[in-house]
Order: sequence, then structure tokens, then C-alpha cells
Amino acid sequence: MRLPTLGDLDPRQEYLPTWSIQNIQATYDGFNNFEIYGGVKNILNWTPNNNNPFIIARANDPFDEEVQFDNQGNAQVTANNPYALTFDPSYVYGPNQGRRVFLGLRYTLN
Repeated sequence: MRLPTLGDLDPRQEYLPTWSIQNIQATYDGFNNFEIYGGVKNILNWTPNNNNPFIIARANDPFDEEVQFDNQGNAQVTANNPYALTFDPSYVYGPNQGRRVFLGLRYTLN
């Protein structure tokens, strides 16, 4: 998969490997009007930030208040912005939460 990067200095990967999400859930309904269920979401614990330094560029400065621009409107390299990036959430894809285990009880009214 190809994802947008913000220029030559952007350290995020341009091409990412194939990925998938696996979930599993089991339910037991052997009780009168009650069910017990449980499962695991994102079994392989995969998130897009694996092997990436960050996902959202300049998430700490969403209004680009600390970004310096040149006369053409391009972001400049500074000590606070070493990659010359602006706020960019377009790189976000896939699950942003790792593995999660859940358990529950369900009651059915008749």
C-alpha cells in the first residue's frame, strides 16, 4: 500500500506491507435467558505505527503555530521541526488500538 508522505525529509515509510485484522468471539447460551461471551480483537496486535516513528505528522501542533514557512509557503527545517512537516493526519489507516480482550454477559428479555 502506498501512503502519502510530505516530502523528502518525511521519515515515514512510503510503501507499507500487506496487513489484516483477525478477531474472534465465542458465546455460550446454556443458561436461561443469559449468554456469556468473550473474545479477542486484533489478535496479532498490529498497528500502523509498527516500524514508523509517528503516524500523524506534528500531532502536537495541529494548527501549525510553531511551523516556519518560506516565501513560497513551504515548511522550513527548524530545531522544533527537523523534518519540515506540517500537521498531517492523512497517513492514518488501519487499527489504532492493539490487542484487546473482552468478556461480557448478555440478558435477553422475552
